[in-house]
This record gives sequence, C-alpha cells and structure tokens, in this order.
Amino acid sequence: MPDMLSLLNEVVGPYPFPSYSVVIHTRSAPYANFQQELSILSLAVLTDYGEEAVMNGLSFQYFGNSVGLAQRQDLWLIQGLGGYLGWLWIEKSRGPEALQTMVKRIASYDLDFPPAAPATAHDLDNDSIYFRAPMAIHALRMRLGDERFFQLLHTFYARYQGGNASTADFIAVAEEVSGEDLTEFFQAWLYDDKLPPLPAQ
Repeated sequence: MPDMLSLLNEVVGPYPFPSYSVVIHTRSAPYANFQQELSILSLAVLTDYGEEAVMNGLSFQYFGNSVGLAQRQDLWLIQGLGGYLGWLWIEKSRGPEALQTMVKRIASYDLDFPPAAPATAHDLDNDSIYFRAPMAIHALRMRLGDERFFQLLHTFYARYQGGNASTADFIAVAEEVSGEDLTEFFQAWLYDDKLPPLPAQ
C-alpha cells in the first residue's frame, strides 16, 4: 500500500485525510464499500480484483470522498477518475502492455450508453458508469499526452478537494490546462450513445 500512496501522491496530490484503514471480511459475495478513511472489501473482491481493488479504495479517498459529486449526473466523474487511478496502478505494477490489454478487453464490452446522461437513478448502476467512464479518462490522457493530463489531475484535485465538483467543472479545467476546445471530445465520450474509438497516438 505505501507504493500505491506514493503513486497517488505523484499523479494527483497528497493523501487528503489523517488516516486510512482497510477491513477485509469473509462474505462470499463480491462486496466493496469505500467510505472516508475506510475501505471494506470482501475476500471475493480481493480474489477477483486483487491489488486493483485495494488501489480503488485509496483512489476514492481522493475522488469520491475529498472531491464529491455536485449532482447525480456527475457520478461518472468520480467513477471515471477513481477507476482510472486503479488502471494507472496496473500500468505501473505490471507494465504498459497490461494496461493496453485491459483497455482492449473493456472496449469490447457493450458500452453504448452515455455515462454522463443517466435518465433515472437505475441508470447510475451499469457498465457504462464503471467501465466507459474510466475509458473516457484514458481517452483524455491519449488526447492530451501525459504531461498535460497529469497536470489536469493535479489542478482539478487541488481546486476542488474538500468540496464538490461537476462535469462542467472538470471540462473547464481540462480546457484550461490543455488550451484546447474539448467540446466534441466530451460530447462523444459522455453524452453520445455509441462508444467512440480511442484517439490515435
């Protein structure tokens, strides 16, 4: 876990709370609950997801607990950023090829549902929120390049930690840091039904 915190400190910023604990229980069904300063994980989740589950718990301390939602339509933002930080751990611990393999697998899922436009509360619990949202963050990294992308993460977190942020807030910081008009990019990834292709590198 110290290596995970070191990565988060590098790519986002200092850990936002004075402590952190992980509780592991023997529940047979997959279960994960990420609260402020506390993650509760079942053995089933650890078996299925391993270190990625632990990293996700830490990631949601930053995005989800320190930076909260402005409204329910912004859930994609928390799931996208928190989930993608877990992907970064896969990249760091297993290499870029492992990340590319996972992205390719997820791109084959049925994700033709816009993550930032849920019609009902039921629509907040679907694969688009959990997989297309971090895929959108990955696509943004590909679009901006690592230097501007990680500057975006630092800037967004520093500006909104301890408060709430909206999709519009995130887009505004992304355009501020990149110096680009990203309207078409975010429209395709967040609001159009069809999953767009990843940007060319």
